[in-house]
Amino acid sequence: MDYFSFVNQIPPDIRESPWGKVLIEIIKEQHKRIQEQAKVIQEQAERIIALEKTVQELKDEIARLKKMPKRPKFRPGGGDPKSRSGKPGNTTGGTRSNTANKIAPEKIQQEGHVPATEVPEGSRFKGYLTYIIQELDLIPKNVTYKCEIWQAPDGTMIRAALPPGVQGSHYGHQLRALVHNLYALGMTEPGLFDFLGGTGIEISEGQVHNLLMKADLVLGAPFVSSQAGATYVVFGQAGGWPASFNLTTLNGTNGFAIPSIAASGRLGNSVSTAGDLNGDGKADLVLGAPGVSSGAAYVLFGQASGWPAQFNLATLNGLNGFAVNDLAAGDYLGGSVSTAGDINHDGIADLVLGAPGGSTNGTVYVIFGQNTSLVTSTPSTVPSFSTSPSTVRSTPLPTTLNLASITIQVKIPPGLNGTFIPITADILSISTTTIAVPQSN
Repeated sequence: MDYFSFVNQIPPDIRESPWGKVLIEIIKEQHKRIQEQAKVIQEQAERIIALEKTVQELKDEIARLKKMPKRPKFRPGGGDPKSRSGKPGNTTGGTRSNTANKIAPEKIQQEGHVPATEVPEGSRFKGYLTYIIQELDLIPKNVTYKCEIWQAPDGTMIRAALPPGVQGSHYGHQLRALVHNLYALGMTEPGLFDFLGGTGIEISEGQVHNLLMKADLVLGAPFVSSQAGATYVVFGQAGGWPASFNLTTLNGTNGFAIPSIAASGRLGNSVSTAGDLNGDGKADLVLGAPGVSSGAAYVLFGQASGWPAQFNLATLNGLNGFAVNDLAAGDYLGGSVSTAGDINHDGIADLVLGAPGGSTNGTVYVIFGQNTSLVTSTPSTVPSFSTSPSTVRSTPLPTTLNLASITIQVKIPPGLNGTFIPITADILSISTTTIAVPQSN
């Protein structure tokens, strides 16, 4: 019962009497003090709850720090620590998290001065033309999508859909592509966990495992349709897999089929991820068809959506991928295909193609990836590859790549003419070829 209800229950004659007024005033003062004390008690209770929460967080942090291994040491050029506690590859628990790792490199601002050449005497300095480039940036970024919610006049709730490629994952497509590319190049799940934690990405070992388990699957079937061949891509999903998957159910949303466009082409004889060959942040696909004429390979650029149930290789146009045809009969280009990592260290994945019959003893071709993210329309003519290192490339890869256009330019510094320069086998392998180096260079 509150103060006002209690006073109203007192008879009017007593309320109006002198001693009744004194009693009511005392009750009013006591009620005020009780309210103040209740407020203090509530504030103290809230403080106690907050302190208990802080204490529990500190206990959890202490327990986590006690169980953490020492800072791992990385081998030069490798992706995994030399040693770590527990069995390597044990990611089923998913209990360890690098959420507390908040140390990440700040973006470095660097400025360079470029002087002009051949400036005539008497010229006036007019200032600078600023040209900004961005190098490798591993600073983590959180993108918050605020999806609008509306209520229609009939009471129906309307919610905005997330952008394509975001639904079903709390990790962006560039981060996912990086994880899959590093994993394809040999980095293990524990190594990926330590690498991502070092850059400031908040992810657990279990989440790294789940990212990899949602990878897509590519299957080659070179002997179907009288050895015409075919390839099937099955998209990864978190659950709901049947005991037996029927490839005829591929419809563009759960995967797609790639039939051969040539009889006896043996498409799918070799299939592989191509890494991110065009630098758009999505994994690409390379298929070998050694039975097509002298052999062929096909590259399909990854995309977040819009895949048909059956992809026609004849529609490759340099924007969605390209074809590579061999030079001579009997080369069997596409007998083996694979990503080559980043051989020329330009930050974009490269491609390696095998032609086991090339020049009788076999030939291997390496195709450098190039960034085509600036392309907005289909060019009127198919561009050709340029051997000039100063060319800035913003055009798509050609529809068909002529392997004869691939050249290697070796520049020997002055003073090294006639000197033997070793090239280790793990860096470059060249088929039996003579390279003439002019004495002047």
